[in-house]
Amino acid sequence: MFSMCWVDREPKTVILNQGTTFPGSDSHWTYHRLTERDGVVETFRYEKWVSRQHMMELFFYFRQLTFMITTGRCIARNWTHRLFSTLLSMMVVDAFLAHRYDTAEEAEMLFL
Repeated sequence: MFSMCWVDREPKTVILNQGTTFPGSDSHWTYHRLTERDGVVETFRYEKWVSRQHMMELFFYFRQLTFMITTGRCIARNWTHRLFSTLLSMMVVDAFLAHRYDTAEEAEMLFL
């Protein structure tokens, strides 16, 4: 399932269902876990850590400055064209980064 809300003059919502119609499992975030040690129940708390935070900034750099699909010469006045160009630019950058990741040498993997 993919959903997106584009806030323009009025909000536009796109909801796509792709895949099977089998029922899925419920998702929930677990921020702590109860563990039992020697008969004592303890709360084990943990923090979700995201490594390589710079990847989001790199993604935006490629999407907006390098490929210039949503900015630059392709200025769209219609909200459907802007939405399409945004989704297209996200897919192009994802494909480019996946290709770059697959063809990189081992030494370059640290900087991707």
